[in-house]
Parts: sequence; C-alpha cells; structure tokens
Amino acid sequence: MAKAVEGFARYTQDQYADMVTLLSALSTKLHATGNALVHADADAQRSMDEILSRGRYVAPEDR
Repeated sequence: MAKAVEGFARYTQDQYADMVTLLSALSTKLHATGNALVHADADAQRSMDEILSRGRYVAPEDR
C-alpha cells in the first residue's frame, strides 16, 4: 500500500510542477499581450487626438 501511495505522490508532484510551468508560461504571454494592447491603444488614441485637433466641424446643411 505504501508503494502505491508513494507512486501517486510522485505523480501528483510531477503534475503540480507541470502546472506551475504552464501557468508561468501563460502569464508571460498574457503580460506580453497586455503590453501590446496598451501600445495599440496608445496608437489609436494618438490617431483620435490628431483627428480632433486637426479636424473641423461641417454642419450637415453645408456639406
């Protein structure tokens, strides 16, 4: 019985180590993706700011 329990304990320890490795890798990818999203949002914000600062309003009847 002790041998079966030891085998199971080793198996669960391996599974735990694999899960920690997987979650660490995923968190790195999420962090990189989040940084890219912030960069994309900053670019979009600059584009919108440029439209607002350089654009002019034309009333519908004047179009």
